[in-house]
Amino acid sequence: MKNTTNFLRIIAFTAIIGFLMAACSDGSDSNDAVGKLTINGLNDYNGKYVFAYGESDSARADLLAVASASFTPHNYSYTAAKVIDGSATLEVWGLGWDIEKPFGFNKSGEVGFDVYIISSPNIDNNTDWENGVGFVNVNFSNGNAIGTFSEYLNQ
Repeated sequence: MKNTTNFLRIIAFTAIIGFLMAACSDGSDSNDAVGKLTINGLNDYNGKYVFAYGESDSARADLLAVASASFTPHNYSYTAAKVIDGSATLEVWGLGWDIEKPFGFNKSGEVGFDVYIISSPNIDNNTDWENGVGFVNVNFSNGNAIGTFSEYLNQ
């Protein structure tokens, strides 16, 4: 009976450790972005989709602002945000100059973004970019910023 009790304790202990290891994550597969960029002034593009691309010297990275992003080894997937009531809020991801995996942006400082208006939420090599591309200049504080969209002038 004593051997059976010890045996059951070992099985229970092993099961608990296995459960804890499965439940805990080391963060390596996390898709949680730190930064947020809200773009206002998009009233002409309600119902369309928006994403933005900029560069941050302080983070030593290019910045991609999208509605959502998914990262797996050798495969990144991005989704543009739908413009609702002239506004869209995007996650800001750093695409490091010396880091392979994108990271959540949490820096402060000025960043200029090129803003792209597209007709569907999927961003890939076949993305159909429309006229109406513009820009937004913002001042980030701990990875968060709000700015107003401006269209590029036709030349």
